[in-house]
Amino acid sequence: MSAKHKEQLAAHRDKLVANMYPDDLLNRLQSRKVLNARDVSRIRDKTQIDGQVELLLDTLMRKPDRAFGELISALVDTDQKHVAKLLSPDTCTIIFYFFSYCLHCCLSTSKTVSSE
Repeated sequence: MSAKHKEQLAAHRDKLVANMYPDDLLNRLQSRKVLNARDVSRIRDKTQIDGQVELLLDTLMRKPDRAFGELISALVDTDQKHVAKLLSPDTCTIIFYFFSYCLHCCLSTSKTVSSE
């Protein structure tokens, strides 16, 4: 992982540990081949959520740089946008506006279809 991304994780570590829920996140990161089965098993062996998040962050820091982007994407996908925003406020703003736009389009389309 790049020094910049490691710094971001380190700078927000306390808030990440306090607010991140690793369960679904681990599944996403494993399916995207960021984590392997051994990584996930070691993380899940921790009994406390705080310990799981700490080990997850430590593990991600040793992965290639794409792990940072995959973490943000997985946080958004698992309804942890508030946590993703800590790491990448600009990315989350873009995602928010994109989904808002899509929702607006869907609602507009459904009103048009239902009124016919």
